[in-house]
Amino acid sequence: MIHGTDTMVFTAAALSFMFRNLGKPIVLTGSQRPLAEIRSDARRNLISAVEIAAAGQIREVAIFFDRALLRGNRAKKASIDEYAAFESPNYPWLADVGLEVAINRTSR
Repeated sequence: MIHGTDTMVFTAAALSFMFRNLGKPIVLTGSQRPLAEIRSDARRNLISAVEIAAAGQIREVAIFFDRALLRGNRAKKASIDEYAAFESPNYPWLADVGLEVAINRTSR
């Protein structure tokens, strides 16, 4: 689901409590800069979010942003001007995306 960044954590938290024990992922994402801009992060975020959702290894509500997949009810918006705009201060990332998607098995 593509979502605005200012309220994404609220939507993710609400969905995580509405849809317990999911058999499929719900991955929210967005971007700091619009898709049409040259240095936009929108395309990268959308492609990674779709790839993670299609893999089906994560079966919960999550937020994907920059390179981090965060649990939906543990995420917090930390920056309005950095590409790494979200964090999960008291919970490890569900996955880290670089050249490969590295699922964090200890956070499950």
